[in-house]
Amino acid sequence: MILLYHANAGPVSTPTPCCGPPADDGWSDDEKKQPEIKYETFEVVSDHIPENKDLLTLQKYDIVYVFKKNPNGIWEGESKGVYGKFPSAHVRPLKHLGK
Repeated sequence: MILLYHANAGPVSTPTPCCGPPADDGWSDDEKKQPEIKYETFEVVSDHIPENKDLLTLQKYDIVYVFKKNPNGIWEGESKGVYGKFPSAHVRPLKHLGK
């Protein structure tokens, strides 16, 4: 038994920990898998400094992870931790080393 002291009540006993498996907490132990996020990796081939703040700023040689390709040429992706839309004309597929 472990004795703890409470400022107003004096010593307070706590139960001794029991050996054995923990009691069921009611939560499932099966982790639900998150849906896999599909993206493609592109390299910026020319700077894009937008006048509209709704578009993503791109600098040559940056890496962009493209999540959505819209047929109108405005794609959605992330670069340097910032998500936004940008013109697809400023990127090309990244060529992986060794391929």
